[in-house]
Amino acid sequence: MGLGFAGEAAHIREVGHLSTADIARATGADESTVRAWLNETRSPSGERAERLVELSALVERLARVIQADYIPVWLRKPNAMLDDEKPIDLVATADYRKVSRVVAALEGTWFRHIPAGGDVHYEPPDPADNRWQRGSVVEGLYFGREEATVWAEWYRFLAEAGVPPMAGLPRDLWRWEVELTVADLSDASRLARVGLPVPKPGRFQWPMFQVVGEHLWRDGWDGLLAPSAARPDHLVLCVFREERVVLGTRPVPPPTLHEFPPPVPQGMTT
Repeated sequence: MGLGFAGEAAHIREVGHLSTADIARATGADESTVRAWLNETRSPSGERAERLVELSALVERLARVIQADYIPVWLRKPNAMLDDEKPIDLVATADYRKVSRVVAALEGTWFRHIPAGGDVHYEPPDPADNRWQRGSVVEGLYFGREEATVWAEWYRFLAEAGVPPMAGLPRDLWRWEVELTVADLSDASRLARVGLPVPKPGRFQWPMFQVVGEHLWRDGWDGLLAPSAARPDHLVLCVFREERVVLGTRPVPPPTLHEFPPPVPQGMTT
């Protein structure tokens, strides 16, 4: 592996304020090795490189929901959701999934809309194909981090289908609390590691994304986090659904009724 992986250590220290000792503990390396990574005189390989990449993804997610200088404190404190274990102790054993679930609880709120008055847990007889899955394999529920991202995806969908906005209204916008273990494909570098480009509007990319999404589902992930094709600087969440109600997701009533088209979101691509 090239020295680019060594750069992950510097990125972790810059974004997450982690010490050399913290990075060493989390990756199973000694501190002198981590210092060599930070100086880019050595590069991690094998399992250590993988753990460094996982730690980088975890730190970036934490940086979105808590102050950066609190990240080391959060990692070292016993956490009730982890049976009073310290997150960094679990990270040190490469048990990222438990910690990822707790981070997802911090990330928490997502948005999704449905036809007005509809069943929030409606199960279509023939689940649709979408970017990250084929309905014949597994159903996908798609959420936006912000309301604007949900509407950007909606406008993109309508434009592709040639449907005027009023024909898709009224709709209920639901807020959801989500606490799941999801794969982090939230930026170009993480997408590239699984052989994917940044999502673009349109369906021409779907087959390659579906292969990756379905592979993650078969590997036991609850879903995945990725950039929005319609609003690239913002995130969407794909949740794989095998039952009517997905454990770890909860709609929070009441929904907000939208009878007229919302403003076109900033940062939208078509």
